[in-house]
Amino acid sequence: MKLLALLSTLLVGHGPADEGAPRITANAEPVRPGQSTTAPWQHLVVENCPATLAAARVQAYSALAEDFTQEERGSGRTRYRCYVPQALSYQLGPAQVRYSSYLLLNCKMALAMARFENALVRVTEEVFGPGATVEKIRVLGAYNCRPLRNGRTRMSQHAYGNAVDFSGFRVSRFGWVDVREHWGQGKTTRHRKASAFLHRLVEVLLSERVFANVLTPEFDAGHRNHLHVDLDVDRPELAEAFELDEPDWGREPAESEHEPAESPRAPQKAPRAVTSRVLDLDLGRELVTSPDEE
Repeated sequence: MKLLALLSTLLVGHGPADEGAPRITANAEPVRPGQSTTAPWQHLVVENCPATLAAARVQAYSALAEDFTQEERGSGRTRYRCYVPQALSYQLGPAQVRYSSYLLLNCKMALAMARFENALVRVTEEVFGPGATVEKIRVLGAYNCRPLRNGRTRMSQHAYGNAVDFSGFRVSRFGWVDVREHWGQGKTTRHRKASAFLHRLVEVLLSERVFANVLTPEFDAGHRNHLHVDLDVDRPELAEAFELDEPDWGREPAESEHEPAESPRAPQKAPRAVTSRVLDLDLGRELVTSPDEE
């Protein structure tokens, strides 16, 4: 509830009576992190974000007019802060698809969402025929201030506005394609077409490097009902910048959020294969959701 209350303040305009509340401005330059020209923020910042979003045909967004940070306390003395650099509310992209839930993203992730929509247009017509469109996407979660739910010393990509979870796609003249229901092969022609759409979409997102990671129901039970996409920019120095009390982030090498816990994986430049085993993210709690299936 605390997270819902915090994010709800970002959705409305604020008058003089709401001094101190976060302000949002349509299509403005998102605020940069402090010391954004030096590590650890340099790799998170997009130069001239509004012009870059316009070039990517992002049609509507609202930029937060101040730094977006949130502090949470974990077990014991552990505390952590979440930060969304150049935070913005992504509202309407090049494909004009609607989303069921509020998307608080960083500018880089917003650009990736524009690339995602362009790929989505092509895949939808390829599978369902010319003129077919995705009218709405059901979002399971986007921003969420938390560490990974696996006991490791890493923050989730959701904590940086750097990840989105999709659970369904409503296609014109077809209806809902549900990740949980349609990922596996079915017996009916309709089911097989829905499954082909999901698999082809993942294939294109990986081959075109739209995101750094695309996690599917084949990873583990924690992803049985959604596709998780992110840009995976997490680094230990991000945590150090927030002065975490514990654990000691310097003890472990940088590793992927989705790396198998039992066997460290060598760094890879290419997107991970969709059959890799990943850690449990337990994305069912404290997410901003709106399961609209109209």
